Amino acid sequence: MDFLSDQTISLLFVTETWMMSMKNDITATIKTYGYNMIHQPRSLTSSEKSRGGGVGILFNPQFINITQVFVKTGDSFEAVMGKFRDSAGETVLCACIYRPGTLTDVFFKEFDDFVGSIFVKYRKFLICGDFNIHLDNKRSRNTVKFAELLSSYGLHQLVKVPTHKHGHLLDAVISSHKIVCHDSITLDTIDAAMFPDCDHFPVKFNLHGTSADALNEKKIITFRNIKSVDRSCFLNDLMEELSCLQDEHDSSFERLVSLYNYHCNSALDDHAPLLKKQIKERRSAPWFDGEYKALRACRRKAEKKWRKSSSVEDEENFKSLRDQCTALALKKKRSFFATQFWKHSFSSKSLFSFVDSFLDRDKSLVLPSSDSLKETVENFNTYFEEKIKKIRDKFEDLESTQVPVEPCYSGARLSEFSPTTIEELEEIITSCEIKSSSLDPLPAELFKENLSALLPTLKDLVNASISSGSLEGAKLAHITPLIKGE
Repeated sequence: MDFLSDQTISLLFVTETWMMSMKNDITATIKTYGYNMIHQPRSLTSSEKSRGGGVGILFNPQFINITQVFVKTGDSFEAVMGKFRDSAGETVLCACIYRPGTLTDVFFKEFDDFVGSIFVKYRKFLICGDFNIHLDNKRSRNTVKFAELLSSYGLHQLVKVPTHKHGHLLDAVISSHKIVCHDSITLDTIDAAMFPDCDHFPVKFNLHGTSADALNEKKIITFRNIKSVDRSCFLNDLMEELSCLQDEHDSSFERLVSLYNYHCNSALDDHAPLLKKQIKERRSAPWFDGEYKALRACRRKAEKKWRKSSSVEDEENFKSLRDQCTALALKKKRSFFATQFWKHSFSSKSLFSFVDSFLDRDKSLVLPSSDSLKETVENFNTYFEEKIKKIRDKFEDLESTQVPVEPCYSGARLSEFSPTTIEELEEIITSCEIKSSSLDPLPAELFKENLSALLPTLKDLVNASISSGSLEGAKLAHITPLIKGE
């Protein structure tokens, strides 16, 4: 999965998945990276043993949204199919193929029937997979027969270099209407070392006219470079800005808050102005922490250096960091799930819910049967309103009910609060964990460092609030809604 996220791959064809069920911990892990998967485990009716095999297509729904379709195939090869729409709105069928076992004429007949059926129904299609035919051997009867089969449909196999680590060309990329950029097909022998148990090299290519072009889109973020702030200069400017509030003792609390925010922002903008940066938004797994991200950054830096220099020393450094990243990712993942299991172990309901999520067995939302979602929503709204009305009708009429009058309070009354002092306010603030939000005029780091300069103004704000009984101007919140249970 690190390979997918690092390479910003939107579509991946996988053979020999070795998965025995449609939903499991692997499919759940795939979703944590922002990918979905359609796959087909090996059929129990296959001529081969049920163990092993399996084909799948991973895709990033942010760029390509694939819907699984079913096309009749034989028993001589395994297949999973899906379809998506390209930028022109046309449907494109993609199929992942794996041919196990001994090659016989049955495969050529069944594969011919398969290609013929999709050739008639779909104008655009893409077929990728491991055919286990030595396509590099041009004199082989099977290679010639395979090429003639494709040629009868006006198709060609696009991979031209060996894809197996023993030097044979076993994997094929077949597309109609130039869906695949022919000159973009490359073999990734570098990243292949990330898969020591796999004896095939990853084959990469670009797609023409698909939503995969959205991979080049970037997100604009804003940030401040707080580390570059000259602390002493910032303190002087902040005190000068806040000195303007000394003549505002008779102002309302709302105005004081507004002035405080304005002058703090003014000083901050002078020393750490808002900067904009374009980034590629990539979803990361929940066990990615600062340590792992830092090591990944070092690995990417080492890889770029090695690709540029091609030296043996840089290559060894990159491979060492790559192995460290792989080992650390496994360690973080195990630690994360162990912690999650422990956190949910105190409640049976919570534990079963987490296990369902861990095994990708989330229950889908069950709605009443209806011809339209709008009708369902309106029916629910009507039911809810009628239910509330029935509950209210059961209450006695409040106007006819005599409410007992409580005796008037005759004790001492609290008419005002004692004003706070700088010392009291400092003790309260320093005893709490200081955090900040995007609405605060100063980040927590600068607030802590300059607390002594801020205390006189904060004291005036607090006293203005308790003397007027007002919080106007301070009742703002930045709310991020979360799904219940997360």
